[in-house]
Amino acid sequence: QREIERSRRTHSALAFIVIDIDRFKHINDEYGHSAGDLVLEAFADLNASCLRSIDTFARIGGEEFLVILPDSNYSDATSATERMRKKLEDHVFSISKEYKLGISISAGITICNPSGEINDSKSLVYQYLEQADKAMYIAKRAGGNQIRVSASPSLSPSLSP
Repeated sequence: QREIERSRRTHSALAFIVIDIDRFKHINDEYGHSAGDLVLEAFADLNASCLRSIDTFARIGGEEFLVILPDSNYSDATSATERMRKKLEDHVFSISKEYKLGISISAGITICNPSGEINDSKSLVYQYLEQADKAMYIAKRAGGNQIRVSASPSLSPSLSP
């Protein structure tokens, strides 16, 4: 809500990105929940290195994360998300001496331009979060390891540029 209010005051765009680790249940089932926890910790560290100090990275449940990028348009958000996707795709996660694995992510992006919105910031958070989440699920259903963007909360998600 704070970032939406700041975005309203400054008349700047705000990117919402929902990221989900592809096939994470398989990691927990195959290697155990402690291995899953190690992957989540390393995942968070790797993503933090791809973001600016003003960006927000938060776990919103299970293996799903939210990234908020202030002052960011679709191009900025897509570039940042692609950096994260590529870094994770190239990284080998060491679960133990004998187990190493790679992961991929699916991500959905939407851009909030709240200055023209009449809804309160709390409603907008849920509206934009839901839209980014829908775009992420389209990426997952398309096979994962990809990014989808959504034009606006009132439009259906489309392929990334």
